[in-house]
Amino acid sequence: MLYQLATHRFSVPFRTEDLKTAFGGATAWPEGAADCRLFRAIFGAASNEFITMTAWQGTAVSDFKLNDVKTFDVEVLEPTARPKSIGPLPEGGIIVLRWFTIATENLDEFVTLSDEAWVSMEAAFDAIIIGLFRAHKAPRGKTRMLLYTWYASLAEWEKSRDQRPEAGASQAWKRFLRRHELTDFTSASVISEIKFP
Repeated sequence: MLYQLATHRFSVPFRTEDLKTAFGGATAWPEGAADCRLFRAIFGAASNEFITMTAWQGTAVSDFKLNDVKTFDVEVLEPTARPKSIGPLPEGGIIVLRWFTIATENLDEFVTLSDEAWVSMEAAFDAIIIGLFRAHKAPRGKTRMLLYTWYASLAEWEKSRDQRPEAGASQAWKRFLRRHELTDFTSASVISEIKFP
């Protein structure tokens, strides 16, 4: 299964109800899609933009065509350690999308460190690591990774940045610090799920 992350833009700021028109009906997901989630940025994006995360059956993706909406920044993503399957997101909370650029030769170690760290990370904080994906587009010799994580709140995400042992995630941070050494570049955005009207 492949995944696709895309940003879509209305000509003007949109209401949640406008998405029904864009998709052509409440069940008009793209043909061949096993799942499609909609998000809006909490900060860092324009008020007329929304984001989709689509799971495609098989090993091919389709063009994402919506009514009266321009689509750009399309990323085709291949899952690594997670997700193993598609499941519903918890109610409320936020999603943090964190991009990493690493040397391709370090890919296996990067994924292993992440997978090992998540056990204590999820035990210490109200957070769920939904997926770690490898993007198909990357500079020569580099790999771009997308970490897709749910947190109960922005405050919980801030709490998870605490590296002190008493914060409860010391085993995770040992691995995260090594992962940081393997990282050439990283950036993050915060989004929330839009329930389809």
